[in-house]
Amino acid sequence: MAPDTATTFSRDGDDNPQDFIRALQRLFMLGAVGTFDDVTKAKYFGFNLKAGSTADIWHRGLPIATRASWALLEAAFLVNWPEKVAVVKTTSEKKAALLACMLLDRDLLKKVAVAGLEEYSHVAYVDRVEKLAGDIPDTGNLLVDTVKEKLPRVIFKLVGSKDMTWAEFAQAIRALTIAEISEKIEEEREKVARERRIDAFLNTPNTPSKALGAAFQNVTLSSTPIPPQPRFTPTAAAHQTYQPAPTFITRPDIERLVDVKRNTISIQPDTPAGRDQYNIQANQYLAEQGTKKPNEYRPYPPTPGSQPLASGCQRPPAPRQEFTWRQVAGGIENRVRRGGQAAATSINLVSHILEYEEELERRNPVTREDYDLVIEEHRQLKEAYARALSDQGKAEGSSN
Repeated sequence: MAPDTATTFSRDGDDNPQDFIRALQRLFMLGAVGTFDDVTKAKYFGFNLKAGSTADIWHRGLPIATRASWALLEAAFLVNWPEKVAVVKTTSEKKAALLACMLLDRDLLKKVAVAGLEEYSHVAYVDRVEKLAGDIPDTGNLLVDTVKEKLPRVIFKLVGSKDMTWAEFAQAIRALTIAEISEKIEEEREKVARERRIDAFLNTPNTPSKALGAAFQNVTLSSTPIPPQPRFTPTAAAHQTYQPAPTFITRPDIERLVDVKRNTISIQPDTPAGRDQYNIQANQYLAEQGTKKPNEYRPYPPTPGSQPLASGCQRPPAPRQEFTWRQVAGGIENRVRRGGQAAATSINLVSHILEYEEELERRNPVTREDYDLVIEEHRQLKEAYARALSDQGKAEGSSN
């Protein structure tokens, strides 16, 4: 006889009547010929009802003839608990379900259980999205861009904005590594933190010192700009080291543009010889500057065959330092063309903050000569402030 594999049925919980009757039918079909006659099947049905349940009370209320015949019993069961027909979703409902499927920032890098197996949330997400798109079906890939726009910013940047089919979209997300996602998340966090610092600076209440600082934003303290100083280590004779606070000299964009033009590295042709020369220049920048951001004093070599700096274009792929260098150099030139620093106050504020962060990274013990240079810069700045205060007092006195 076939093993007893049928489950009990009560209809007092969430058990499905159709699942129960089909389990009995499978059991009867697997039995040997003659093992289950009509009467035996009917008895077996009754034995699989949970005692005292809704289904058991219903069964005991049936006529004796019905309870003794499997054919009559099965028919009565299907009348009392008819098979439910699933509602077929409309195309609009399927589209709504697709667009409601979301991958949240807080779920990135987490694992979820799917069919008893663990996989990363972005993989489980794209599996479900691909199925929902196939159910519509979106054979023309018309909804790919809409779904892509709902991705977390980190995933969107890694996947890219180019047109894709559903298969390409799914493959692009499945191919993302945890290391790539983690690195991009950290970049986004740093960007958000920087934007908050900028907002805090811009939203600081007006004070006399802030107003005075704004008035001196375009002051140049010396005719020759002082480039960022290299790292120094104390000599054996030095018994004392100094760590002066960062000092900044705000320069007009026209002066910065002169340095951009003077220091810009020529674009090599896109030839084997040009690419070899470019590799030498890029490796030299890495050896001398490390992870420092490019500026007018330390330009980054442009990709062979790429567009001029001020065009705002470059042929991908290009290193991150090149993107930064193009933004710095192109921004300076464009602001000069539009009318100089008066049209670029907000950009200057951002530039000051970035330069401050770099200066903090550069701070190391320096020699006495470097310390004296910083002290002299501070002296010039204090004198300039004193003159401004004096002029401001005279102006106020004359107005009274």
